[in-house]
Amino acid sequence: MSMEFPSSFFPGEKYPILGYCASSTSLVEKMRCTMSTGETRAYEALTAVLKRTRKHCGLTQMALAARLDKPQSYVSKYESGERRLDVIEFLTIAQKMEVDPVAMLREAGLLE
Repeated sequence: MSMEFPSSFFPGEKYPILGYCASSTSLVEKMRCTMSTGETRAYEALTAVLKRTRKHCGLTQMALAARLDKPQSYVSKYESGERRLDVIEFLTIAQKMEVDPVAMLREAGLLE
């Protein structure tokens, strides 16, 4: 489910604090608008690897969420790009899936 905002909610070209672009009312599109094309592609590659790794480990979103002590929607939102992960969250997810975070970054093409 996508959260929608009226265009008047984001006055001007960018929302002053969050940097959201006013050209789109979709929250996901506003988040992507704050990233460069290269950052967007890199993040999409990382979320694809996270999802593929979860499935390879035989985990459902619900099972991984339970390991993380989070709701299933947490996993769904970062896998769909609706929510971004910080470094600590990424490392915690890798730990709970019992995989090497560096290997995931390499698979996503973010490290050599």
